Amino acid sequence: MGRVYMIFFMKKLYGRIAVKTYALVGLVLLQSELVSLKNVIANMPALTDVSALYRFYSYAFLNTQIAVQVAIIASLAVGLWLFRDLFRKEKLYY
Repeated sequence: MGRVYMIFFMKKLYGRIAVKTYALVGLVLLQSELVSLKNVIANMPALTDVSALYRFYSYAFLNTQIAVQVAIIASLAVGLWLFRDLFRKEKLYY
Protein backbone atom coordinates (compact mmCIF):
# COMPACT_ATOMS: atom_id res chain seq x y z
CA MET A 1 0.00 0.00 0.00
CA GLY A 2 2.96 2.30 0.60
CA ARG A 3 3.94 2.04 -3.07
CA VAL A 4 0.48 3.17 -4.14
CA TYR A 5 0.76 6.29 -1.99
CA MET A 6 4.26 6.96 -3.25
CA ILE A 7 3.17 6.72 -6.89
CA PHE A 8 0.15 8.94 -6.20
CA PHE A 9 2.28 11.68 -4.62
CA MET A 10 4.98 11.43 -7.29
CA LYS A 11 2.35 12.02 -9.97
CA LYS A 12 1.08 15.04 -8.05
CA LEU A 13 4.60 16.43 -7.59
CA TYR A 14 5.46 16.11 -11.27
CA GLY A 15 2.12 17.05 -12.81
CA ARG A 16 1.73 19.80 -15.39
CA ILE A 17 0.57 22.44 -12.97
CA ALA A 18 3.13 21.52 -10.32
CA VAL A 19 6.10 21.82 -12.68
CA LYS A 20 4.89 25.20 -13.96
CA THR A 21 4.37 26.39 -10.41
CA TYR A 22 7.91 25.30 -9.47
CA ALA A 23 9.27 27.18 -12.50
CA LEU A 24 7.31 30.31 -11.62
CA VAL A 25 8.50 30.24 -8.01
CA GLY A 26 12.08 29.77 -9.18
CA LEU A 27 11.84 32.73 -11.56
CA VAL A 28 10.30 34.95 -8.89
CA LEU A 29 13.10 34.01 -6.49
CA LEU A 30 15.65 34.82 -9.21
CA GLN A 31 14.03 38.22 -9.72
CA SER A 32 14.10 38.91 -5.99
CA GLU A 33 17.86 38.34 -6.07
CA LEU A 34 18.40 40.57 -9.11
CA VAL A 35 16.01 43.45 -8.31
CA SER A 36 15.82 45.56 -5.18
CA LEU A 37 12.08 45.81 -4.63
CA LYS A 38 12.61 48.28 -1.80
CA ASN A 39 14.32 50.74 -4.19
CA VAL A 40 11.73 50.21 -6.91
CA ILE A 41 8.91 51.07 -4.51
CA ALA A 42 10.84 54.09 -3.17
CA ASN A 43 11.30 55.50 -6.70
CA MET A 44 7.85 54.62 -8.01
CA PRO A 45 5.35 57.41 -8.73
CA ALA A 46 1.88 57.52 -7.19
CA LEU A 47 -0.41 54.62 -8.07
CA THR A 48 -3.13 57.01 -9.21
CA ASP A 49 -0.94 58.50 -11.97
CA VAL A 50 -1.26 55.78 -14.58
CA SER A 51 0.75 57.48 -17.32
CA ALA A 52 3.67 58.11 -14.94
CA LEU A 53 3.54 54.47 -13.81
CA TYR A 54 3.62 53.30 -17.43
CA ARG A 55 6.62 55.53 -18.21
CA PHE A 56 8.39 54.45 -15.01
CA TYR A 57 7.99 50.72 -15.58
CA SER A 58 8.75 50.85 -19.30
CA TYR A 59 11.88 52.93 -18.67
CA ALA A 60 12.92 50.67 -15.80
CA PHE A 61 12.41 47.54 -17.91
CA LEU A 62 14.23 48.86 -20.97
CA ASN A 63 17.21 50.17 -18.98
CA THR A 64 17.88 47.17 -16.78
CA GLN A 65 20.24 44.24 -17.20
CA ILE A 66 19.41 41.60 -19.79
CA ALA A 67 19.16 38.92 -17.07
CA VAL A 68 16.39 40.86 -15.35
CA GLN A 69 14.55 41.38 -18.63
CA VAL A 70 14.73 37.68 -19.46
CA ALA A 71 13.57 36.72 -15.96
CA ILE A 72 10.59 39.09 -16.17
CA ILE A 73 9.55 37.90 -19.63
CA ALA A 74 9.98 34.25 -18.65
CA SER A 75 7.97 34.64 -15.45
CA LEU A 76 5.16 36.40 -17.34
CA ALA A 77 5.14 33.62 -19.93
CA VAL A 78 5.13 30.83 -17.34
CA GLY A 79 2.50 32.68 -15.29
CA LEU A 80 0.19 33.00 -18.31
CA TRP A 81 0.82 29.36 -19.23
CA LEU A 82 -0.05 28.30 -15.69
CA PHE A 83 -3.14 30.54 -15.64
CA ARG A 84 -4.32 28.97 -18.90
CA ASP A 85 -3.88 25.47 -17.50
CA LEU A 86 -5.77 26.29 -14.32
CA PHE A 87 -8.89 27.13 -16.31
CA ARG A 88 -8.77 24.36 -18.91
CA LYS A 89 -11.64 21.92 -19.08
CA GLU A 90 -9.56 18.86 -19.84
CA LYS A 91 -7.92 16.50 -17.38
CA LEU A 92 -4.75 18.09 -15.94
CA TYR A 93 -3.40 15.06 -14.12
CA TYR A 94 -2.36 11.59 -15.20
